[in-house]
Amino acid sequence: MMRILLVLFIFSSSLLQGQLLDSVALQVAPVHTSLKDALKEPDKVVRLHLKKLKLDSIPPEVFSLPNLQELDVSRNRITYLSPDIAKLKNLQVLNISSNKLEKLPHEIGELGNLKKLFANRNNIISLPPTIGELSQLRLLDLWSNDIGHFPEEMSKLTSLRKLDLRNIVINEENRKLLKEMLPNTKIYLDPDCKCGN
Repeated sequence: MMRILLVLFIFSSSLLQGQLLDSVALQVAPVHTSLKDALKEPDKVVRLHLKKLKLDSIPPEVFSLPNLQELDVSRNRITYLSPDIAKLKNLQVLNISSNKLEKLPHEIGELGNLKKLFANRNNIISLPPTIGELSQLRLLDLWSNDIGHFPEEMSKLTSLRKLDLRNIVINEENRKLLKEMLPNTKIYLDPDCKCGN
């Protein structure tokens, strides 16, 4: 009980100062599941989950939430990720899984505090070179996409600890390249298909 009170105190103090929450405080921070309710007190919104709402895009009002640190818009119909995503400077966790995205905007690289990016089960065919600017990124979940090329700038992801590329056809040459670019990252791959791509 005392630990929960301490975490809530840290959460409240951090919001007042506009600081990033640590992973424990972020996990216990309140989750807003209604944009309408979140917009009533936008400065207090740290976690916003808009899952399974049949959204075609992220509502533009989301980009005006100054303290947003976790955004989950998974299981929608999003086909386009706005460059305005870069306005979410405090974002630490972004879940865009199970949508219809074919690419990520170049502005994704401006999310300097992003630690976890879940983009699995989309139709992503390539990653922007700016992905390498995500210096704090620890987890990149891309499984079940159509990615055929991985930019060499990924080698700058020195904080990356887990990269999930299962259910993506990747030839042996690209597998080797990924392992060379990311020597300290656990890379999850399906068995080699010997398909010569």
